[in-house]
Parts: sequence; C-alpha cells; structure tokens
Amino acid sequence: MNQHREREPANEAWLRQYLGGRGPDRQDEVADLIRGLASDEDAPGGIGLKQILHVAPWTRESDLVLDAAIQVTIEQDPGQDIVRVAESLAAEYPELSRHIQRAAILGALMETSGTGAARQSAILDLPSGFGPPDYDGRPRYELREFLGAGCQGTVYSAVDRLFSHPERPCLVALKLGHEPIAEQERERANGEALRARRISHPGVVRVTDHGRDESGRPFAAFEFVDGVALDVWVRSKPGPIAIRDAVRVVVELCDALQAAHSAGVVHRDLKPSNVLVDRSGAARVTDFGVAREPGLPLDVSRSYSSRGSLAFMAPEQYRCEPGADAPYADVYGLGGLLFWLLTGQFPNGDSARAAIDRLESPDGPARDPRESRPDTPDALARVVKRALCPSVTERYGSAQALGSDLRAWLDHRPIDWQRPTSTKRLAMVVRRHPIKSAASAIAVLLIAGLAVAVQQAVASARLQRAEAASALRESELQAQVALLQERYDAQKQRVADARERIETWMGVLGATRYVEPGEYLAVLGSLSRLEIFQDASVADALNENRIGIAREVLASLAAEGQSDSLEAAMWNALLGTWLLQVGEREEAIGHLAQAEQRMAAVLEADDPWLVSLREAISSGGGTRPQ
Repeated sequence: MNQHREREPANEAWLRQYLGGRGPDRQDEVADLIRGLASDEDAPGGIGLKQILHVAPWTRESDLVLDAAIQVTIEQDPGQDIVRVAESLAAEYPELSRHIQRAAILGALMETSGTGAARQSAILDLPSGFGPPDYDGRPRYELREFLGAGCQGTVYSAVDRLFSHPERPCLVALKLGHEPIAEQERERANGEALRARRISHPGVVRVTDHGRDESGRPFAAFEFVDGVALDVWVRSKPGPIAIRDAVRVVVELCDALQAAHSAGVVHRDLKPSNVLVDRSGAARVTDFGVAREPGLPLDVSRSYSSRGSLAFMAPEQYRCEPGADAPYADVYGLGGLLFWLLTGQFPNGDSARAAIDRLESPDGPARDPRESRPDTPDALARVVKRALCPSVTERYGSAQALGSDLRAWLDHRPIDWQRPTSTKRLAMVVRRHPIKSAASAIAVLLIAGLAVAVQQAVASARLQRAEAASALRESELQAQVALLQERYDAQKQRVADARERIETWMGVLGATRYVEPGEYLAVLGSLSRLEIFQDASVADALNENRIGIAREVLASLAAEGQSDSLEAAMWNALLGTWLLQVGEREEAIGHLAQAEQRMAAVLEADDPWLVSLREAISSGGGTRPQ
C-alpha cells in the first residue's frame, strides 16, 4: 500500500489530501469540494473524472458526486466545446454515458452566463471573518462553509454576529461577487439586494444586508434556508415526482412570484437552482440577480447573462421584445418549472440547439407534458400549455391567475375557461364530497325508482290490454304489441341494473339524512330514472315500516320549519307513492301534489323526474295543482 502511494501521481495525492478521507457517508460535502476545484487557486492541473475515480472509486455509486466530477471535467477548458468534450468522455467511460450526457445538457442549458466567472474567485480559507467591523471591532460575519459558486459570485454559510446570541447563532447565506466594481456601477451591483428587499413574502428568501468589501467586491446577505435546491431535491426522490406534489410546489412559487410582481419586481431567471426546498418541504424563490423593474430599458446584449436561463427563458425575453420585463416572463418560467417537475425535461428543449430553435420561433406550439408523461390529467396539461404559450396574449396574465387554476385542479374544482361538461362537473362534486354525494344519490335513486315502479305497473297493465285486444285484431295490433314488449323488457333490465347499483351505494351511505340542495340538484340532473322494486321480496320488506318512518320524518321536518324544503318534497313523494300502493289514494295524492308543486319550482317543465311524478299523480286519480 505504501509503495502504491509513492507511485501515486502528484495531482491524485493532492486530491486525496483535499478530500480529507471523506467517504460515501458525506456525499454532499465531497460534491461541494469537487465543484470548488474549478475556483481553487491551489489545485494542481489535470484533476478530472479519471483522478477522482482513482481516489474515490465509490463515486460511481453516488449520482450527486458523479455529476459534480463530470461537470468539473467538462468545464476544465473553457475554450472547448462542451458537446465535443462530453462525447470524448463518454467514449472513454461508456458505462457512465447517461450521466455524462446529463451533465453536458445541464452545462449548456442551466447556466445563466457560463462558469468562467466562477473560476476567477478563489474559495476563502474557512472559517474567516468578513464584512465591516461590529461594535467590538471584529468583522460582522464569520464565513463557515462554502455552499457553491456561480457566474455572479460565491456563496458561503456565515454567522451574523450582530444578531447572534452565544447559544443561538444567526445563520445567513452570504453571496460574494467575483470582481471589484467601479464606483459608478455601485447602484447596479446593489440592484439584486435592493429589489429583493422590497418583497415581503414567506416564499421569497429575504435579503438582510448588502454592500462592498474592502476590495470593492459586492456582497449580499440572505436569510439562511436549511434546505436544498429544487433540482437536488428532485434527484433525491426514488422515482418521478407525484403529479399532485409537483403542482403543490408550483402553487407555492406562484404566490411568491405574485408578491414580487406586486412589489414591482420581475425575477426573469426562474429555474430549479433558484428555488430552495426547506426541510418542511416548502419551496422558496431566491437569487434575483437578473431581476428588473418593469419599464426599465431592455438590455439588448445577446449574452444570456442579462436575460436569464436558456432552458426556462420566455421567448419574448430571449428576443428582447417589449414586455420581456413583464410578469408574463415569470409566468412562462413557472409553467416551465411545472413541465420539468412532471416530465424531467426542459420546457424549451433538451439540447441547446433545440432550445434556441424554439425561442426563435414565435408561432411554435407549447409543449404538451402528456407526450412524455401520459398519466398527466387533461385539465392540468391544458394549464401547463397555456402557461408555456409563446404568445403573451394567450398566456396567463399573472402568476396569481396561474396559481388559482392550479389550486382549483388540486381541489377538484372546475377550471372555468376550460368549460368542463356537466358530467365532469358532477365527478368533481363527488370527489370533493364523496359521503354527501353518496347520500344524495341514494335518496334520488329511491325516489326515481319508486316513481318508475308506478310507471312500470301502468305499462304492465297496458301490455295486458294490448295482448287481449290482439286476440281480436292480431293483424292490426301486432306491431304495437312488439313495441310495448320491447319497452317492457328494457324496463326490466333497468330494474336489475338499478338494484345492483343501489346495493353498492348503500355501503357508503352515512347516518345523516340531510342533503345540501345544490348537491342534490347536481346529482339529480345526472342520474337515469331507475325501477328498483320490481322484485316482490324487496317491496314486502319495505312495506313493513316505510309509511310510518316517512310520516315521522315529515313531522320532524315540520317541527324544524322545513316543510317547504327539497328534503320534505322528497319524503312527500316517497310517502305518496307508498300510500298509492296500499290503496290510500286520497292521502297519497295530497303528498304527491306537495312534492310536485315544490319540485316544479326548481326543475325544468320537461324534466323526466317531474314528468314521472305527474304521471304518478294522474295514475292515482288525482290532478296536478295549478
């Protein structure tokens, strides 16, 4: 072993010491250290995937560390084309080709302006004092841990000594710019902090301080969020994100972005790395580095650094059109994040060339998440496509409007602009209130079945008369008899179907007899009229106590002042039908007439249920009240 170490290349020996013996139980720390190699001035040259695999062979089993190693290797030479470097690396390590391809795509799509700036700043020796002196003469901040580096600066976790207690340190995330800035650029450099401080919302990471260090580099201190970036959170899941979980994340972001828009700030750079998920699972927006106030002159530079991330950028933002600094751009980014959460693909395409082609085509259709995730519900897919519409006139007008529709989908409520059918609306009612809907359905089935039972008796009598007449006029009435027989058979089949359905519904019927009128009418309008008491055994069992129960219920409703309610009308119809069957015609007609009079006020004149109720009155020898 010692002989092997003596022959070990110098860069691998340095890397082994740099990693400090950290193993797979400390993957997050190793990944951060590897990402920091690009900006570490002490790092020897030639450290890439090969050397990392030699020093830490367990890297192959850790997606997090492997992605960091591949990314550092691809970005070693900023003058080389990322795609060519990735192809060469995949040929050398074919078993890692999937990881290498993913890292190359991320490098091309997810960066705001490249990584060259990140290499210009060395990571400070930690722990390290930073910032203006506090009341005791020591620097206000103590930098504790390197969190990451991007195109605009390096981020550390730090203790804010000004607001700390000896037993409860106040943690912040401190972002330090890479380069000093001139005095005349100070206002622009402080823009991120000033814009973010105007926003007060729990879904937006607050800025607590900003300024410049002694060398002129800008810095900003943010509240510390104990969590991870959204892309890291997604990779930590064992499989695809559940559809409803993905929607909940974007609903939270809609609320946060609406607060930013109300404060006059448009983020313009929404992407997974700019969203943090804390330990409670709440999503929060951070990094307003390219945010701007609507109405300021557009930056017409073709550099992506002034316009956001290519993978999630709105078309008008890419083309620097009027409106590129409006809330519509963030609506597109929100739709893109939801598309990415659902499918794992970028909304503007999975390669840099595809993204540019889409952004330069103003008339191209929005991507449909169902193409990659077929189980996406139709209503949700239409919301995503509207949020990703290339035309701002057809896109959602605000983050609040998008969030409202997503909440409606989560709550099983109809989305009005999609104009759902009556059947879909009914299905949503049932999903929101399954027990009440079951009770309503049972009550309606009882009434409809009893009313149709009367119709069936009438039809049977008519059939018997037609058969007697056919003996005398067989040749003239044969066609009529056949038609009546067909209807009779259809009614018998509906009886069998109704019995099966009501037995299923009875299993979920609750103890309550109260039904909301609005839900009753919604269910009533969608149910077929079913005969359920064709079988004599069912009728006999019901006859024993049904009339007494119905009278007790009506008396109870009268005592409660609800004699004119829809529920009273339902019980009047039941009692009237049962009284007809036992020969109590006079009382039966009175109850049926009360039910018909109340239902006529809420149902259409040709409603099948109302028609069947009137036929029951007529068959009992009564007349409909005028």
